[in-house]
Amino acid sequence: AGLGELADGLFNDPSLTPDAEAARFVDAEKGVADVKAALEGAKYILMERFAEDASLLDKLRSFLKQEAVISARVVPGKEEEGSKFRDYFEHDEPLKSMPSHQ
Repeated sequence: AGLGELADGLFNDPSLTPDAEAARFVDAEKGVADVKAALEGAKYILMERFAEDASLLDKLRSFLKQEAVISARVVPGKEEEGSKFRDYFEHDEPLKSMPSHQ
């Protein structure tokens, strides 16, 4: 459907207005029925590129290992049902120091 060009444009120029750019790619004959479909297609193209970029994934894993914080909160109104997990109702812990059993 030619959405690679849309994906490239949106990725390379954050100042672009996504809906306006996507409107140029709407073409029912090519399977792009509306702006939403064009943006979804561009999103999937970018997701696939990112998923296949080993260097990017390695950097992302390293960053998350060092910087990620896991947070747990009780769902309002579920305090009684989850009482055995009370220690984690308001819990934040860096991923790098979290035991594997948690």
